[in-house]
Amino acid sequence: MNADLFFKELQRIILSHPKKPSLILNSENCRFGNFIYYGRDLFNCFDCNKSSDGTYMFDTHNSARCSDMNFSYECELCYECVNAFRCFNCTYIDTCSNMTDSDFSYNCRGCTNVFGCVKLENKSFCIFNRQLSKIATSRKNTS
Repeated sequence: MNADLFFKELQRIILSHPKKPSLILNSENCRFGNFIYYGRDLFNCFDCNKSSDGTYMFDTHNSARCSDMNFSYECELCYECVNAFRCFNCTYIDTCSNMTDSDFSYNCRGCTNVFGCVKLENKSFCIFNRQLSKIATSRKNTS
């Protein structure tokens, strides 16, 4: 084995393993992340502040029990959200704020129990921007 082959193999091995984070401050149990401040139980998170129990988050602050979040603030129990602000139990939302129990929505504000909606404000029980009654949404099939 010559020196060139040795160094190529060494570089391949170094690049194939995760590197130790360079900046994790006042945090506990945060693995494979960087620029984490006051975090707890985070995995593969970057540029997060005061967040806990999360995985695969980037630029997410004051959030808890979330996964796959980007540019989100003060969220809880959310998954695959981008630009979310003060959202609770939401999945696949983008550019939304003050949402609760909502999924697959874009650019909505203050909505609860909406699905597939765009540009709604302060609405509840909507599917694809159509208003439903609370009774229709909670009715069970009794056949």
